Amino acid sequence: MTAIEETFAWRDAMNGRMYCSDINNPHAFVTVLNVVRASNGFSVLFSAGEGHAVFCGLKRFLKRFPHEVIPSGEDNQGGTQ
Repeated sequence: MTAIEETFAWRDAMNGRMYCSDINNPHAFVTVLNVVRASNGFSVLFSAGEGHAVFCGLKRFLKRFPHEVIPSGEDNQGGTQ
């Protein structure tokens, strides 16, 4: 997999998704805006509130926000019914 393909794979997997740090308190969540290639890996741009966007390294982001929040109207199978 080339660097560009890997970047697109991470971007497609995370863009627009919501993550939280505590699964028991999913109301405190962040939304991923973009994933970009950085010099030593990837950086994640995420929204942590109204008008507040933050860059963070991918590994640090996944360590801080390990749980993906699935909205109540969606199934986690990814298919149509």
